Amino acid sequence: MRTTAFRDITHPETLPQYLFKHAAVNPDGPALRERIYGIWQVLTWSEYADQVQYFGLGLKHLGLLPEHTLAIVGDNRPEWVIAELAAQVVGAKSIGIYQDAVVNEVEYILTHADVSFIVVEDQEQVDKILEMWPSLSGVKNVIYFDPKGLRNYSEEFLLYFPDVLEMGRSYDQAHPDEFEALVRNGKASDLAILFYHLRDDCQPQACHAHPRQPDQHGKQSTRRRSTLSWR
Repeated sequence: MRTTAFRDITHPETLPQYLFKHAAVNPDGPALRERIYGIWQVLTWSEYADQVQYFGLGLKHLGLLPEHTLAIVGDNRPEWVIAELAAQVVGAKSIGIYQDAVVNEVEYILTHADVSFIVVEDQEQVDKILEMWPSLSGVKNVIYFDPKGLRNYSEEFLLYFPDVLEMGRSYDQAHPDEFEALVRNGKASDLAILFYHLRDDCQPQACHAHPRQPDQHGKQSTRRRSTLSWR
């Protein structure tokens, strides 16, 4: 990514704009830390921004559109926030689902939210998706980021997270100006995230969130929340 391309953004409106602005100003600073085999690994702001860029463009190459929803099923890992911001770059929205959710809970959310792409952590989550796959007619691809145990899975809709990053790099080379335009065109009014909470009848209720600009003191405001109408 051209890390200096977003230095001139003076009033970021979206989370991707904040990310790429910060990556331009402090590219080598630590953005994320993840402990792997007991050792903390650091992802710099520049590396973080690169992965968001290429994963977002990889999703766009696969067919993710602004009206689509991307679901993320897994633990608190860097790939979660990378996928979440990547969807926002393209103009789409994301929804997070905890990895301990049972099959019927996951299936309800995926179908109710009209999910088009799913990012999952590992074999356990892939197996859940395979169990409900006949009901997920609108899902195009399932992307996993921990390949352990998945070597012999042959489903064509399964993709490995780093492979989607490579798709994004190739897409960026073929369309060198598109990414910057996508980021700059984001607005605070864009629908960013869907989330579900339990209702009295135990069916999750869907709400949505928009990014907000910082207030006059530079502090990030609480996101607006409103209930979605039932379909």
